[in-house]
Amino acid sequence: MFSDIMLTDRSGLELAEELRRHRPDLKVLLTSGYSGEHFQLLEGHKKDFGFLEKPYSQTDLLHAIREILDR
Repeated sequence: MFSDIMLTDRSGLELAEELRRHRPDLKVLLTSGYSGEHFQLLEGHKKDFGFLEKPYSQTDLLHAIREILDR
């Protein structure tokens, strides 16, 4: 799953947690342009969820996806 942390109806973190209840092996990569405050939200999930700070290049995205898939 690849999502922004800020969504209109909930956070990407909440979405990831909900989807993980149905599929515990789901790989998660979250992104945000507000990394300082939102990275604190990921504090308990650093081992499980990847994070990619905006702005990012296509190469950065591909590397982050590869890293998540290899976990």
